[in-house]
Amino acid sequence: MALQEQIKMVIGRRAFLRLIQQVLCHPEQFPELTRKVMNCGESFINLLESLIKKGQAIGELDPGDAKMIGWAYFAFFNGAGLIFIDSNDDFVQLTAEYALRTIGIRAP
Repeated sequence: MALQEQIKMVIGRRAFLRLIQQVLCHPEQFPELTRKVMNCGESFINLLESLIKKGQAIGELDPGDAKMIGWAYFAFFNGAGLIFIDSNDDFVQLTAEYALRTIGIRAP
């Protein structure tokens, strides 16, 4: 499943996630980078929102506010990538499955 691979990739890039968090926590120091990171996040959420709405329309995803579900998904796997130190494959797989549950997908 493509989403699981995406989640595993993000979780595996902790240094990148920490750098993004540093930028977002200090917007006054990094105004240009903050704007770029926020624009990238918004673009990703807009893409997710569209995909989530399509999934909801065909009954594949649970109903709800697609934009908020997208933000919940985005926040979950970004947070997981920052706080989980253990990157063994089983743990990463479980984390990916729980991230998918935030948008109403049950992993096979």
